[in-house]
Amino acid sequence: MKIVSILLLLISPIILFFIAKTTYHNLFAEYFYDNLLVKVISLGLFLTLLTLTIDASKHRMIYLLSVQTMGVFIIHTYVMQIWQKLIGFNIVGAHLFFPVFTLVISFLISMILMKIPYINRIVKL
Repeated sequence: MKIVSILLLLISPIILFFIAKTTYHNLFAEYFYDNLLVKVISLGLFLTLLTLTIDASKHRMIYLLSVQTMGVFIIHTYVMQIWQKLIGFNIVGAHLFFPVFTLVISFLISMILMKIPYINRIVKL
C-alpha cells in the first residue's frame, strides 16, 4: 500500500506536467482541476500521508503549517502572476523552481498577514 501511494504521488505529477506542456501548452492549474490525473495525485498524497507515522515533536510544525493553508490558497495565484510578469519562464529550471518558490513566498506572506489584527481572521483556517 505504501509503495503504491508513493508511486502515485511521484509519477502522476510528471505525467500531468507532460500533458500540460505538450497538449495544452499551458502549465497553470486552473485548466486541470477536473483532470483525472489531479484526482490520482490527490489520492496518492492522501494515501502517503495516511500511512506516515508522526511523532509528537512534529505536531507543532504541522499545526503552524495547517493554520496557514487558507492564506496560502488565497495568495498563491497572485504570487504566480507576479512571477510570470517579472521573471517569466525564460530561466533554465524555472518550471522546477516555480512551485517551490510559490509555496515558500505564499507561506511567508501568510505568516506576515497572520500577525496583523483583523486580517488574520481572513487568512486563518
